[in-house]
Amino acid sequence: MANIFTPLKVKEIEFKNRIVMAPMANFNLPSKDGVMGDKLLQYYLDYTDKEIGLIILQALFVMPSFQNMPWAFEKEHMVPLRKIAEEAHRNGSMIFPQLLMNGKEFEHKGGINGLSTEELEHIRDCFIHSAKLFKEAGYDGIELHGAHELFLNQVSSGYTNRRTDRYGRDTEGRLTLAKEIIKGIKAFAGEDFIVSYRMGATFYLDDDVEVAKILEKAGLDMLHVSFGISDAYRIPMPKEFAAYNPVAYAGCYIKKHMNIPVIVVNDIRTLQRGNLLLERGDCDFVAYGRPFLRDSSFVLHSKEKYI
Repeated sequence: MANIFTPLKVKEIEFKNRIVMAPMANFNLPSKDGVMGDKLLQYYLDYTDKEIGLIILQALFVMPSFQNMPWAFEKEHMVPLRKIAEEAHRNGSMIFPQLLMNGKEFEHKGGINGLSTEELEHIRDCFIHSAKLFKEAGYDGIELHGAHELFLNQVSSGYTNRRTDRYGRDTEGRLTLAKEIIKGIKAFAGEDFIVSYRMGATFYLDDDVEVAKILEKAGLDMLHVSFGISDAYRIPMPKEFAAYNPVAYAGCYIKKHMNIPVIVVNDIRTLQRGNLLLERGDCDFVAYGRPFLRDSSFVLHSKEKYI
């Protein structure tokens, strides 16, 4: 029976435990001209020796965007990011960046529905290019941010996507951009580079399973389930999930239909609560956010109590 400290191998990458530091943007430590600032760099370096199985960096932009946030599409952007990967590996942690477009960059063009097919193809190529830079920088994989009402979530959602070209019309069409990005990254990924996707659950769970299975079929290696664009946040919860919230439950529900590892997240709070999900087979990894914000040594301090 797997527990939260059981190693897990995905492709040729071995994670020393099932604990994930969830991606969290730190707006108080700004970057300049897309290059991660020294204080933000040090912030992440301070997590690299804390016994975390997988560190997922905050979202990094694949095209020019907000000036005070880090970008990841030029060689100079990668200089501080390479240092984080080196330190993580020195301490036995695996590390992904999260790749992002916000969506606000295109509001003047009418948002996702106002972009031409060619513009979406260019954005697709930007995601692929950034992923390649991270492979070259020694990262273990990337996570595509397809949740939280951001760009890829807007394209994938029937609530927001009204396109009539190949990037719209139905569920398969709305996922075409994600599928093309995954395919483009898989072309150079090999067995030592993982493609993960942070999916925005709608909480219409059978529809969410359909989306997850389409992504898996496209070649996805890992799935990270969070919240997306929805009007169904209040859903019936089985008794065994009474201590958890609908986001964590959605991830566990989707997991039962998948053949790839699934990360669950959102208000799981403690190693014990995460471990229960793992022991029941409800997920493969557990991601924590606020506990790491409160205490960068969350795993070390919790492990003492856990053991």
